[in-house]
Formats: sequence, structure tokens, C-alpha cells
Amino acid sequence: MSNQKKQNVLFSSENRTVYIEQLITIKNKAGKAIKKAKVTLKVKGKVYKATTNKKGKATFNLKINKKGQFKATIKVKASKYYKKASKKVKIKVK
Repeated sequence: MSNQKKQNVLFSSENRTVYIEQLITIKNKAGKAIKKAKVTLKVKGKVYKATTNKKGKATFNLKINKKGQFKATIKVKASKYYKKASKKVKIKVK
């Protein structure tokens, strides 16, 4: 047996930025995907932009530097065929 005194262990952590891929789908009343729609997602004052693909899906790569639940607003620009629309959502970061 050693007579050495046991030492305390120290922990440290750093704040890390979290990158999240947020996927949304835009459809019309009939449930048909809306392609090439210009969509924005606003989270924590930052606006992210995307365009829907042929399946009506738009992907946003969010950069959030803390855990929690955040309020966000999704907006779709008006087009030749559709009115503008918006929806408030919550995004949870674990």
C-alpha cells in the first residue's frame, strides 16, 4: 500500500455550439407537396432561409449555443398560386 494522499478530480466543461438540422414540410389543403416555396425560419432573432424540394421539404441548419426550448416562426412567401403563411413552433435542444 502506498502512503500517497489521494487527489481530488477536477472537471471542466466548455460551452459548445449545437448544430441542428431542422426539417419542415409544406403542403397545400389537398395534402400535395408545394415545391420551390421560399421558406424562412426565425429562431432567437436569427433568420434561416431555405427552398422546398419536389417533396415540399425544406432543411435548415441551425446554430444554437445552449440547451432549452426556443420559440420559432416559420414563414412561407406568397407565390403565384399560394398566399403567404406563417406558423409559430417550438424547437427543443437537449
